[in-house]
Amino acid sequence: MGFLSMLAFVVAIPAVAASASPATASLKVEFTDSCENPSICGSVLGGEWGQGTFIAGSTGEVQVTLDNHLRGGPLPGGAQHLMTHILSWEIGPGFAGVPNIVFDDYFSTFVGHGPPTNSDHCFLGCPLFTEIPAVPGHYDLQSFFGITPAPGFSFQATVKAI
Repeated sequence: MGFLSMLAFVVAIPAVAASASPATASLKVEFTDSCENPSICGSVLGGEWGQGTFIAGSTGEVQVTLDNHLRGGPLPGGAQHLMTHILSWEIGPGFAGVPNIVFDDYFSTFVGHGPPTNSDHCFLGCPLFTEIPAVPGHYDLQSFFGITPAPGFSFQATVKAI
């Protein structure tokens, strides 16, 4: 499991069968994850470090720098950067009782291998349940996903109301 998908580096976990609700607070999010354990992450090894700002009832922006050590995957490995432009978002059901941020409309700009490239809108589907906590606090694998940490696999996120 990774915090962000290989293609967009924003994971679309199968949506929990529940509706999302409008965001009432603006949020600042910082996160990091790493997986160097092939028995958990297969060929999607590496990590990412990101931050995002989400304006309540409005837009947002997420910046992610990542380093993938792909083994036989469809995308190039190495350092890359992703800018996701959120045109609308809300709060939806999450994991271990913690709601997560849901992108209703977005597109991403990929940089790092060739010229900057914009994706189509909602290229991973909409709504997109992001695995980004939507409640102020500090989170790890146990507190956000309900997963006991394993060697070579980590996740940390800090969310602040702004």
